[in-house]
Amino acid sequence: MLLWITAIILGLAAAYMLSTRWIPAGGASCTDLPEKALLSEDTSVLDIREYLDVDHNPLPGAQVLPYPYLKRYLHTIEKQHVFLIAPDKVSKNLAIECCAEIIYRWHTIPL
Repeated sequence: MLLWITAIILGLAAAYMLSTRWIPAGGASCTDLPEKALLSEDTSVLDIREYLDVDHNPLPGAQVLPYPYLKRYLHTIEKQHVFLIAPDKVSKNLAIECCAEIIYRWHTIPL
């Protein structure tokens, strides 16, 4: 009986961890980046790719903040609408889940 309870608890923990990584985060729409003139003053562009990737393919005007530093420097994101540039779907989902309580509208940009 104890073995079954332990297996259920471990299964639920594994399901939770997989859901935060692989299930798409709600509230994010995938779109192209508009021109700089079309961005409003409460909108920012956040690039969570690694520094070397950003160095080889920079995007002018984007705030570079790789995912490992996101929780530490979360207070530097002051805008309500964020265009997120992520290297893959897993990083996108993790970044949106990490910052969901302070940012209301997410837009992701496919690479």
